[in-house]
This record gives sequence, structure tokens and C-alpha cells, in this order.
Amino acid sequence: MKKTMMKTLLCSTIIISLAGCGVQSTVGDNTERGKSKTETAVKKISITESETAKVLSSLYPHDCTDNYFYTADGMNIVQCNLEGEELQRFEMPGVAGKNKDEEIESLYVTEKEILYTVYCDDDKSGDYGFYEQLCSVPVQRENTEEKLLVDQTEEVMREDSSLWVLYADKDIIAYSPGMEGMPEYCEYDRVNKKQIPISRGDEDVYYVFPIGKSGTFGGDSYDTVILARYEKNDDDEDEEDHSVYAHKVGSQEIEKIATHYIDKYSGGMDMAFTEGKAYYTSIHDSYTDLDDNTDKYNYDIRCYDSDTGENSVLVSEKELKKIEPEFTYIGRLFVDGNSIYAFGSTKKARFVIQISQDADGKVEVEQEKELNQALNAFEDAYIEDISGGKCYYVLDIEEQDDGHYVEKRCVFDLSAKESKEVTESDPEYYCWKYEDEEE
Repeated sequence: MKKTMMKTLLCSTIIISLAGCGVQSTVGDNTERGKSKTETAVKKISITESETAKVLSSLYPHDCTDNYFYTADGMNIVQCNLEGEELQRFEMPGVAGKNKDEEIESLYVTEKEILYTVYCDDDKSGDYGFYEQLCSVPVQRENTEEKLLVDQTEEVMREDSSLWVLYADKDIIAYSPGMEGMPEYCEYDRVNKKQIPISRGDEDVYYVFPIGKSGTFGGDSYDTVILARYEKNDDDEDEEDHSVYAHKVGSQEIEKIATHYIDKYSGGMDMAFTEGKAYYTSIHDSYTDLDDNTDKYNYDIRCYDSDTGENSVLVSEKELKKIEPEFTYIGRLFVDGNSIYAFGSTKKARFVIQISQDADGKVEVEQEKELNQALNAFEDAYIEDISGGKCYYVLDIEEQDDGHYVEKRCVFDLSAKESKEVTESDPEYYCWKYEDEEE
């Protein structure tokens, strides 16, 4: 079964209306639609507090409604309960409903509809020999029951390349078209059925998503997007302005929140997200540093608040070095509840620092000592996600007989301070389940 999410996009999908870990399928708010004469009934199920439900809702918060979990398989939208058990399949219409090569690529779940994209292989269509169609199927909710009104499915738009929905309401769809590299950011006016231009100032400038942790924001009312400036450069020069901006969907305007440059020696800043806030670090704010080929990053952990427009330093690099004096870089940020986790490295070891903030704004910074021991038990370790009080990580372990490396998937419980290897029978396997099914 194919899982519909952008867990491993090269460039992050960063929008403050979403939440969790880089999900492609997202719950939002949308417009009311009429009832169908022929409705597909869905079983009523109760909310469960099982371990599987907790894992699903933390890893994929916007693939889940209060009672259901949605995914896709071929041309079917599959509805599961919060145990991950399949309940029903809804066969969806595609392009003329006849192409055997069609399949649903992505879902975007709102309170009133499910938007889905259909991949169609067609040698006669578009620049790439395929196109994607965006469709909408209304969802009717009555108490804890949900009905997909399949006969009211409508085509919204088409693109001659991949199409990922990032935000949608009754008036506007924010989306990313693009096959590879850095996907461009676009908006579509659903009422007037036309593209909405974004103010660029220069025809050689366009906007993409900052490189970093794929993530989403939380809070269905948030419609502010974080974008990075990108200059088309025919001279193939190394240095590029990759500064980061805030953009309210539909406004056509952008506001700079951080200056950042990249070259062949440096990459994008890292970002992580929670309700209406973006946290970021690893800033290259000077062309001079790039010219010297030095890694003069600024590792202050900063916070942009989309409600107030405030852009502030949450924890300075100096404060971080009091906790880990020898750190050389911070590679990723994660947000889980009221805590931000910074994953970085010294010359000899990997580390995770937890940053927590109480209701009064007091910030505490400390090492996750037991987690750090687990991450440094083997030669190489990579964190997939930190959510629901758990750290999902992968160890690359060298086999003694032939020197090859094998992947060991693990989870660390941040409360119990315990680590275990994850098998396919464990609830935590959902972190990798759909990735494995696509291979």
C-alpha cells in the first residue's frame, strides 16, 4: 500500500498551516459542499488510546482525523482506523477513469474534502510525457462517522509535472509543481480558476522551500508559508542569495525573516515547526564567509512567530556551547510538544540537546544524555524523527564478515530513557512502513 506523504522530499514543504513530520497528506479547513444522493457509508469507530494510535497520530497527525487514518493504494483512497486496520476502500475516478497507469500520488485531507493527485502516464501530454490531475472529493461528517461522496468528485486543475498540495481552503490552493531539485512555490485561485502571481521583483528570482527537515506546522487556521529566494543563474556562479521569507497565502507579498547565502560548500538552514512558529538555525549571512570557503555558520536557534511577526533568538550559540562546548555543527531541528531538539555533532560524537520553554517563556537547555549514548553506540546514526515522546533513528552497522553495512532501526523512549530495535510487528514500524512498501 502506498503512503501519501512527502517524508523525504529533497526540499522541505514548509507551511504554517500544517503539523508533524513532513507529511504530504494534511488536515485543514475547507468549504461546505452539498450532500450526495448516493453516499458511501463509513463504519463508526471509537477513539483509542492504544500504542499504535499514539504512534500514528504523532507521526502522521494530518493523515488522521479524530477516528480515521487515510492513505492511498492505486486509485483507491483507503480508510483505516487508528489501529492501522483497513476499514474500507473508495475507488476514485481519475482522468476519464480509464487509464490503467493512473494512481493516486498524494492526499490532502481537510474537514470538508480530500484533495488527491493522480499520476497519469501519457506520451502525448506535457513536456515530460505525463501529467498530474488534482481532484476533490467531498467528505461529509456526522458525529464520529465520515462519508466520502465519491459521485461528487471534481477535477480542480492539472500540471505537466508533479503536484504537491501544501495548503487549501475554499478560495486558494498553495502547491508545489516540480519533478526534481528545488520545487517552486505556486498558488491557484479556485474561484477564478487561475494562477496567483507572487511578487518577485526580478524575473530571474523565484521562491522555493528552504532546505532542511521536511516538516509541517500545526493549527488549521495558519496560512503563512516560509519560502526561500532562489536566483536563476546562467553563469553557474557558486554564490546564491537563499534568504528566507514569510508569505501569507493569497497576499502576493513576501517579508524577509532571515538573510542566508549558499554556495557549493554550504547548504540551506535547518528549520522545524510547531503551532504558528518556525524555528531555524545554521545561518550563512555573509558573502565574505563564502568567498573564504569557511564554515562560519551562525548557530543561534531563532524563532519566527507568524501571529505577531516577531523574529527572535530563542537560544544563542553561546548558550548552546555551555551545554556542548565542542560542537561543530547542528544538522537538524525537531519539535515535539513544548520541546525543540537540536541534533548535531562534535568532531568525535553525535548529540541531541533539548530546549524547552514554559508558559512564562522561561527557556531551559540540557543534554539528552541517555539518547546520546544510544546514538553513539555505533559508527553512524541518523535521526528520522522525534515525535510523541519518541526518537526514531537508524544505525548503520558494519558486518564483520564482509565489511558491508546493515541498517538497524531503533526507537528511544524519551520518558523511560530506553532504546529498542524496531521490528515490523512494533507500532513504531509505521515510521518506515510506507517507505518500505514503495521500494
